[in-house]
Amino acid sequence: MTSFSQFVLKGFYQLYFTMNKFVFFLLFLGCLTSLGQKSSQTAQRLPQQSIKSVLKSETTLQLLAKHGKGTIRLRWVAQTPEIWALGRQYGYVLERTTIIRKNKKLAKPDDLKTFTLLPATAQEWDEAMAKDAYVKASHSIYMDKPEELTEKDSTKKKDFIRGKYAFSSLTADFSFLSAQLMRLGFEDKQVIADEVYQYKVHLNYNSYQSNKAFTSIIAGLELTVSNFKPESLTDLDYVDSTTTLRWKVPQDAIFSGYIIESSDDNGVTFHRVTTAPYVPIENSAKEKDEVLYANKVKTLMQTYYYRVRGIDPFGEESRPSNVIKVFAFQSNLPEANQLTSHIINKKTVAIKWAFPDSLNANLSGFKVYKTKNFKEYKPVTKSTIGYQFRYTVDQIEEGDENLYYIVSRVDLRGREKSSEPLLVSFIDSIPPVKLNNLKGNITKKGIVTISWKHGGERDLYGFNVLRAEGDTPHLLHTIKTINRPDTSLVDTIPMIANTRKVLYMIVPIDYHSNAPIENDTLVLYRPDVIPPKPPVLNASILLGDQVSLKWLPSSSVDVASYQLYKQYLPDTTLRLVHTFPLTKDTISYKDGELEEGKTVKYLLRAIDQEGLVSNDSAYVHILLTRPHRLAAIDSIVARYDEATQQVQVKWKYPSKRSIQSFYVFRKKDNEPFLKHKTISGKLFEFTDKIQSSGNYSYQLIAHSTDDILSRKSKPITLKIQVKKSD
Repeated sequence: MTSFSQFVLKGFYQLYFTMNKFVFFLLFLGCLTSLGQKSSQTAQRLPQQSIKSVLKSETTLQLLAKHGKGTIRLRWVAQTPEIWALGRQYGYVLERTTIIRKNKKLAKPDDLKTFTLLPATAQEWDEAMAKDAYVKASHSIYMDKPEELTEKDSTKKKDFIRGKYAFSSLTADFSFLSAQLMRLGFEDKQVIADEVYQYKVHLNYNSYQSNKAFTSIIAGLELTVSNFKPESLTDLDYVDSTTTLRWKVPQDAIFSGYIIESSDDNGVTFHRVTTAPYVPIENSAKEKDEVLYANKVKTLMQTYYYRVRGIDPFGEESRPSNVIKVFAFQSNLPEANQLTSHIINKKTVAIKWAFPDSLNANLSGFKVYKTKNFKEYKPVTKSTIGYQFRYTVDQIEEGDENLYYIVSRVDLRGREKSSEPLLVSFIDSIPPVKLNNLKGNITKKGIVTISWKHGGERDLYGFNVLRAEGDTPHLLHTIKTINRPDTSLVDTIPMIANTRKVLYMIVPIDYHSNAPIENDTLVLYRPDVIPPKPPVLNASILLGDQVSLKWLPSSSVDVASYQLYKQYLPDTTLRLVHTFPLTKDTISYKDGELEEGKTVKYLLRAIDQEGLVSNDSAYVHILLTRPHRLAAIDSIVARYDEATQQVQVKWKYPSKRSIQSFYVFRKKDNEPFLKHKTISGKLFEFTDKIQSSGNYSYQLIAHSTDDILSRKSKPITLKIQVKKSD
């Protein structure tokens, strides 16, 4: 089945015959496989009836025998580069004894003949090179070169030996003359038809026993020799003008290479496809007993015939295999295109397509398939449509709404290549139902996630997604179309906008572009990541010991409340004074809790619905200084009692300062005001005895304990008529 030398290098000889340069040694270095391991496989494949091998797997030589017309040929091979090198240097010894004579087994082998095969001379090589191209190719590799003899690096020397060993073993497989010159082959012409011989070969070297460099085999002219040939040749594949041939190797056959032959005249004459034998790469086929070879045809639209011959380790060709024929055509064809449909009636549709007429000869026809879901495909016609046709008619089944049609062109080997699908939609005016469970949210990074549930219609194509900003549903516009029946989407929006409100509408559509008239609007709000703008200070007025403050509200629309803070400088502590609810009006506040001589700082902050706090408003500093005058007493009441002829004066004077005393001033008619009486600061009334009639007026002045006088109060006047007693 495999090469006797078990060396597999594809296309090696093609390189020699095309370049005619001796570059083989460099190619072989580092590319070797273990010859010893594979030759043991060869020994196991020897014919059981024709050549009885008595070889032992542990020996380092392997031997084959084959008889011809009156001769027996022997071929052996060294299992290691080291044994091969010794054989090249010292040669081999061949011994022959007779074990059967006149078809009777001898009690003891006799007629020992010994042949000492010393290395071939230069003259022998020169004479043979003119006869055999393989001899010429192997000569320069087999012989030592000056640079090899002077090389001191042991690793390089081993590489030289390995390369020579591999190449020479392979050359010997293809040329028996080369094998004889390398002392790896021998032809015994001194044989008798009714005798059987035992041949023994060993290395012509003293230590051949310790090296196990010996082997033996039994051969005779009358022993049956199987005449193997490659079997079951088939055309495995044909792609892009290249046919892949596959054949099987009989179980006990040993082929070192193959000759592939082709014919373009209906099998009348065959010619080699390549000049050199084809050496397959090991395990190139899935099965170990199969061989593959790819051949590119020269001319298309022509029938070729192929057959294969094997080359055994004696360099002899086998009988040809069975003959197969291959029609060469253009296999790299385009797919059908320009698919169109025409709905003839409610139950019939015509499908048309285009394909170059010039390529019809490469087709066996077309196949048309239809599918609803790209999982199950149903053929439209029972058989392949002829290559000359470009249309077919299909019957629509009840309930079909949307169908995809695919046209496959079929080449001459039955291989299909599909077109792009064609969607055919049938009349449908019923829209999908509107979505429900519509919900979503917006993250602080502006990522919008929306989910929903749809009606599950069979013809649901997808969704139109509309969006608008703020309270403007009339500005909803389509931002994307989802062309599949999803149940969610992800969108992105800018986080900086004039409004936080975002409107979404998801509109389901079917394959006929039907959509529901009414759809729900989803209202989402951007997460608040921007604090509100601060309020604006409008006015600050100090009235006595009170301050009046006013601010314009923040311009941000999401403000929820305001917070007023107060700070007594230089203290750094801010004190929350008051929280104002949301208002569109001016924010006002009066503070009467001032301390004289201390500067007070006021500021206002806006708080939005997310709890974000604005920057501070413009602040105001208020300093309450020691007054020159206290406020006038303005709540004074006076009443005259005729019975007692007394005037009772009462007043109220709320003040933060402690009042030491009140001064009462009085005048009558046109007289000036004169101080009339001093009242304790703890009292807020006095009684005045009237002696005569007239117009009496009163004024009050408060005097604080820290020696500040108030302004005079407004005079209060009573017209009194004193009654005289009888």
